[in-house]
Amino acid sequence: MLIYLIRHTRTDAAQGLCYGQADIGLAGTFETEKEEILRRLAKAEQPEIVYSSPLFRCRHLADTLAPGEVKTDERLKEMAFGNWELEPWDLVNRDELDRWAANFVERAPPRGESLRSLYQRVCEYIEILLKQSYDTVAVVTHAGVIRCFHVYLTGIPLADIFDIDVACGDVFQVRIPPVRENPPIMKL
Repeated sequence: MLIYLIRHTRTDAAQGLCYGQADIGLAGTFETEKEEILRRLAKAEQPEIVYSSPLFRCRHLADTLAPGEVKTDERLKEMAFGNWELEPWDLVNRDELDRWAANFVERAPPRGESLRSLYQRVCEYIEILLKQSYDTVAVVTHAGVIRCFHVYLTGIPLADIFDIDVACGDVFQVRIPPVRENPPIMKL
């Protein structure tokens, strides 16, 4: 199966704002960023189906790729930051933030979810996706989910997940099972 992992375009969130599952809007650069994504995908195989996080910042882009034919999946949402959602990072309780940062893989923000929980739901999604009969799939989602795909495919430790660069509008290509001479995941 060939999978295109597409991160949503830039948001209208203020710089330094904590957001994961908060449903925020898109930056005024959406049309330009969308055209760049479409340009990169023009060289790619046409997906038979487009899956998306149900959050607006993903769903809006997904609808431009496959109008009216997008399937949403809750497991494709970004990590939940709980009480920290929509708070500026520099106003988050420092003790809570330090406790979380000391073990972000297993520890969750208050009323949020841990990285391990995010990874487990993404793995569940991948396992179900791989049982489908599609040859080519597009998935419009978030940086955390795309990083979890990387971990699933490469086996790097979850603790190293933030070493994986995933910018807004990035498109990655994954072939499962991988072709021997190609890396398991590569940026387009």
